[in-house]
Amino acid sequence: MRMVKFMALILMALMLFNSCSPISNTFSNADNKGNAKGDALTPGHTSIGNAKAEKYPVSIPEIIKQETSIVVEAENSELMGDLFITEAREGYSGDGYVSGFNKAYENKVKIMVDVATSQHYDITLCIASNNNVKNALMVNGKKVGEFEIKENETDKFIKATFYGLFLEEGSAEISIMEIDGDFDLDYIEVSDNKNLDEINYDISPKLCNENSNQTTKELMKYLTECYGKSIITGQYASNEKNLEIDIIYNVTEQYPAIRFGDIGGYSLNGQRDTKETEACIDWNKRGGIVGLMWYWNAPIGRASVYKASSDFNLSKAVTSIDIAGLDLSEIHDLYKNGEISSECYALIKDIDAISEQLKILQENDISVLWRPLHEAGGEWFWWGGSGSTAYQWLWGLLYSRQTYYHELNNLIWIWNGQDKDYTVSSNMYDIASLDIYLTGETDFGSRVEQYQWLNKVTESKKLLAISECGIVPNIDNMFRDKSMWSFFGLWYGNYLMTADGEFSEIYNSAEQLKKAYNSEGSINLYKYINRNKATIENK
Repeated sequence: MRMVKFMALILMALMLFNSCSPISNTFSNADNKGNAKGDALTPGHTSIGNAKAEKYPVSIPEIIKQETSIVVEAENSELMGDLFITEAREGYSGDGYVSGFNKAYENKVKIMVDVATSQHYDITLCIASNNNVKNALMVNGKKVGEFEIKENETDKFIKATFYGLFLEEGSAEISIMEIDGDFDLDYIEVSDNKNLDEINYDISPKLCNENSNQTTKELMKYLTECYGKSIITGQYASNEKNLEIDIIYNVTEQYPAIRFGDIGGYSLNGQRDTKETEACIDWNKRGGIVGLMWYWNAPIGRASVYKASSDFNLSKAVTSIDIAGLDLSEIHDLYKNGEISSECYALIKDIDAISEQLKILQENDISVLWRPLHEAGGEWFWWGGSGSTAYQWLWGLLYSRQTYYHELNNLIWIWNGQDKDYTVSSNMYDIASLDIYLTGETDFGSRVEQYQWLNKVTESKKLLAISECGIVPNIDNMFRDKSMWSFFGLWYGNYLMTADGEFSEIYNSAEQLKKAYNSEGSINLYKYINRNKATIENK
């Protein structure tokens, strides 16, 4: 169901993320059930959360800053398996370097480092390979992130740095998890981090669409005011029954501030029975924030979002003709005359169909956190599978048609390309986000590495958010690591419940959810609805 895409940036911390299947509108045949106690919920209940639920203060350890520079030559570390010391490659330091990373199960390089204080550190690897390879850094048995040696960086030693990793005073074990193997390790360096103090949370609330309506401006203003101070909770719902959201309430006594859903059921090719628009209206009436993504089936041909299972080629749709502002009849004439392709014409028809649903929300004065064309950098979806240039053209077409032709002034645009090469004009999005799924871990942490990377890509000028995750983030760690994501969205289905709609702790324990939703550093639905009162009380 999920696909893994590696993305790297030398001298930056790197990230691991997975793709997810489209939200199913028939995930479970169970009626409104699924609470942790196994009791049936009353359909249509309007509770906004429990103000008296147990609260969790934000807990941050004492951090003592001290200048640090520790270099450990790999050849002086403990080696296991097929690893060996050699001097064959030029440019190494010390008495040689470690080679033999061939993915053998017994392979392990164990580097012990003693740090004098509990603080944030940068860990730099000096590495080399003759090929384009990726592998992962481990600290104290936990995967920190992945690093890549690209084709234009082969045949020489280069540095890959992971920034802002919190280490407690004492010994830390640093090792490598082989993914591709086939690399050489010269040394590792541990130094005190300096750039976390440079994080800027002062983001302008100005939206990319200058004609945004007042409700949308107010929502964006709220998001920017919260940024750096608290994290807004969010949950994906598999359909209008909101089973996942009800489970959240029964476990935590709170609701998410944001309900995320999929508008893809309204796409023309392979339409699904959906009541997503109605669900958004209902959620807005309850006082919550509406978030939508678009699992967009290929507009023509086999109805699939995936490049591998559709026969849609986005490159064939690209045109130099400015069609974004034309009436559909004019675009049809261009198609009939052979000036644009059938792929291009089909794109416009789908964009128009989805825009009609967004117009209904606009007519109801509902603002939308709008996240189309997600995870393009993974290249598994058709909208990313033809490369970054075609993707950027499609983003521009979508933005222009929805903003200027359809005059959708209720959208806060979220770019979720997941790859620097897939960035779009900063004038065409408001929030940058990442989808982050971890493999074999139960503590999400703060994902400081990914935060640092995305902050650099956006030049510290955009709100940053976790648009999808499989495990709820650790709020305390976000404060500790100065990685204050604007919001998170926990994925639906088996990340939270069983196939028959019961609460499941496979990915998220009840305690994790309680802490996330009742932390003094998070915003749940109750806090969001009572935000004005809270502001007055805090003055």
